[in-house]
Order: sequence, then structure tokens, then C-alpha cells
Amino acid sequence: MKNKKIPAAILLSVYVIALYWLISQNTAYPLETLVVLFAAIPFSITVHELGHLIAGLLTGYRFVSFRVFSVMLTKSEGKWQLRKYSLPGTGGQCLMAPPRKKNGYYPFALYNLGGIILCGYLSFFIMISSFFVSNSTAQPLLFLFGCVSFYLNAINAIPTKGKSMVNDATNLRMALKSDAARLALWNQLEYVSLHAQNVRTADMPEELFFMPEKKELSNPLLLWQILAIIEREEDRGNYEKAREIISFALD
Repeated sequence: MKNKKIPAAILLSVYVIALYWLISQNTAYPLETLVVLFAAIPFSITVHELGHLIAGLLTGYRFVSFRVFSVMLTKSEGKWQLRKYSLPGTGGQCLMAPPRKKNGYYPFALYNLGGIILCGYLSFFIMISSFFVSNSTAQPLLFLFGCVSFYLNAINAIPTKGKSMVNDATNLRMALKSDAARLALWNQLEYVSLHAQNVRTADMPEELFFMPEKKELSNPLLLWQILAIIEREEDRGNYEKAREIISFALD
């Protein structure tokens, strides 16, 4: 595992050096600009996930975990823990257990939009505030910080097609268009919550597992339903049934 990290560290070093050289050709403050560019990344991730946390708490969600990069804060059985965990393709994640459904409905829009709203607002505020800074060095750096944060937040704010990447806006769009996708989103959040409480997949409520129609499997939320069913069958030792479902999904 350590051997794999060495080439990655070398590539990152080369990237930073090349970026520093490129910046030095265009600004009198290359080191400060480089620091701002990299500092905007953890800032936007933290604020974005904090937005999900605030929006979730306002709409009845319950805290499960809060992660920035590989540092994750969790609460299980009333105890707070700091753990190390990373998920490929994500810089951070705020997971919350959803409120109970009422007549099949639960609040999902604000929870999905919370990160986009808070990070977008703060990034824009920083950009505007930079124009009131008199220091000739700090002013462009502050504006750059706000711009980078705003751009990183926009990546989550613009819906994708859901094939190579799924973001908050994609999840929201899918949940608004499809009752099945909206139910799958609730199931996924509840599944993660139970998993954090060390509940085995085999022991989770049957309501979390339903087989979507074949035509709906291009929807990532509904594809997750298939994966959850496969995991449940494997956990129960029903390997032949799991193979059948895998074949169904692959077809």
C-alpha cells in the first residue's frame, strides 16, 4: 500500500512545482497564490458539507457522520469518534439519517441543496468583500480564494447526466422526476444510518429493498437498490440468488 502512495506523492510534487512555475510567470506573488488555490479546496469542502448538516438538522435529519478528506467524525451509540476513512471520488461527505416518511413523503430538497446554498453564499460574499480590502496584495488573493471556492461549489450545483459523475444537483433532479428514485434516496440514507449502527444488511427492514424496473437502471439511485439487494443476499448466504440479480443488472 505504501509503495502505491510513493508514485502519487511524486506526481503531486511535480504538479505543485509546475503550477508554481506557471503562476510565477503571471503574478508577483506565486507562493501566496499557490497557497490560496490549495486552501480554497478544504474550505469549500468543509463549508459545503456544513451546509448539508445545517439543512438536515433544520428538516428533521439525524447526524451520522461528517468527513473532510479522510478525517471522519461519527456518532454511534451516543459516543463521538474520530476515524480515518476515504471514499474514492469524494473529498468530503455529511451523512444523515432521514426523518420518517409521512404518506410516502419526506423533505429531501433542502438537504440536497444545503451545501450548494451555504458554500455558494459564502464564496460570493468573499468575492464581493475583496473589493473593500485596501491592501493591494490581499485584495486579488481574497478575490481568487472566493472564485475558486465558487467554482468548486458550482461542480455540485450543475446537474450531470449521472453516468460518469453524480452530484447533489443530479440526485435532486432524479428525486424530483421519479417516485422510485426519491424512495431509493431515502432507502440509501437509512441504509447508511443503520450500517453506522453496526446493523447487518441481512437484518435491515425489508422496506429498504425493492427491485427497480429494468428500464430504470440507468438511474444511479435505482442502480444502488440493486447493489443493496445483492449485498443483502450475500449476507444471508444466498449466493445463487445474488448471482441471478447480478446477471439481471448486467443485462
